[in-house]
Amino acid sequence: DYLQMLAYILRFESPRGVFLFPEKQGKPSLSLLQVLKGINSPYEVRRDPQIDVLKIGLPIPQADADYQTFVADMEQNEKQLKCRLMTFI
Repeated sequence: DYLQMLAYILRFESPRGVFLFPEKQGKPSLSLLQVLKGINSPYEVRRDPQIDVLKIGLPIPQADADYQTFVADMEQNEKQLKCRLMTFI
């Protein structure tokens, strides 16, 4: 849940977070969201440093012929995910 992840980021004062979600097989989505850290008043946004949230879609194979092919495809997708995460951390 995106809001729960933001709550943990704010609670532990982390400058970064990752939101991982499943998506259909294909080119994985990857985007960087920037979130401000709160407000000074109801009318003014606080100018604290922003939080970067990496939003990554993990492709889930949909049309594999058998379980072994599915496992092999998922392992490849997980390796690509690890590479993306390492560049963000």
